[in-house]
Amino acid sequence: MIVLVINTGSSTVKFSVIDTSSNEELLRGRVENIGEDAKLILDKSVIDIEAKTHKDALSRVVDVLKEEGLLDRIDVVGHRVVHGGEITQPVILGEEVIKEIEKHNDLAPLHNPFNLLGIRVLMGLIKKKHVAVFDTAFHSSIPIENRIYAIPYSFYEQGIKRYGFHGISHEYIAIKAREILEEMNKPYSRIITCHIGSGVSITAVKNGKSVMTSMGYTPLEGLIMSSRSGSIDPGIVLELVEKHGLDKTKQILLKESGWKGLSGIGMDYRKIKELYGKDERATLTINVIANRLAEFIAAYTTHLDGLDALVFSAGVGENDYLVRSLTCKRLRHLGVILDEEKNKKNEQVISSSDSKVVVLVIPTNEELMIALEAERVVNT
Repeated sequence: MIVLVINTGSSTVKFSVIDTSSNEELLRGRVENIGEDAKLILDKSVIDIEAKTHKDALSRVVDVLKEEGLLDRIDVVGHRVVHGGEITQPVILGEEVIKEIEKHNDLAPLHNPFNLLGIRVLMGLIKKKHVAVFDTAFHSSIPIENRIYAIPYSFYEQGIKRYGFHGISHEYIAIKAREILEEMNKPYSRIITCHIGSGVSITAVKNGKSVMTSMGYTPLEGLIMSSRSGSIDPGIVLELVEKHGLDKTKQILLKESGWKGLSGIGMDYRKIKELYGKDERATLTINVIANRLAEFIAAYTTHLDGLDALVFSAGVGENDYLVRSLTCKRLRHLGVILDEEKNKKNEQVISSSDSKVVVLVIPTNEELMIALEAERVVNT
């Protein structure tokens, strides 16, 4: 089956065409800077294009598919959707499903509205079945004691609970980790997956099921991220609202905090890392990232009754030896020991031979996971 995978963001559209019979990626590209100075990126080529709106960008994507001889070959379109609410499985899109997704726009304001915009535009441009694959779905297996917040129970009944995010990535990483551990003849029932990109989350995976994850009711909870604060004292939120109002508080917590707020340098982790050990705030920022990661990883071993494997993935997790090294040094009491030479080379297995926990680096592949899920839904 040939699947077009679409991930529509606030100023970007990422697309991939995948042949699920071989898991081969036939085409990959993205449109960046929608609205101003838009660019179409295919392989290593960068083309200036006119794309004032998302519809312009998606129309250009369709043109590319035609030019590459792929448009008529597409069987189904798979869309990444961040928040699915009570929808816990990938689903074929129709008006009722779209309305259900819209209900959760306020809970994922940086993602859901744009995911839906891409869905509506492409459903008009490509007359095939369209499938939504949700970041929240993998976490539907989390037990109630990990899902509920200690506020009046009636709020849980109204849907205020931990949903979790990055589920497409965490599921893919967990599947690949199990395959690697089986080949190594190592146990694989207790895995912690770390998705460390501009958004950051970790998940405790027991026997292939998510049992706890760091993001919660919204993607704001948990670890610090490129511009999101992660978990903080709720009293701080109340004080910020009192002093600055609700809209400004949202702006602070979602777009002015995290690495950006701590370092004063910006959201680009690479620029912060360049100044590690040279600039006080850059050094502080990366040390805080490692501290929080280690804290969450150690805590999540309680949900697994131990730990067989620790996996790093996504942009920073896959490529930065420093944050992996600093994090794992804080986990030596759990038997986590890195082979620093392998770590610096970004090898697949970076733990030392005497480590009690296997430490892996696995590039995530959300596009393939979306394609496989879309195929499964339309074939069901």
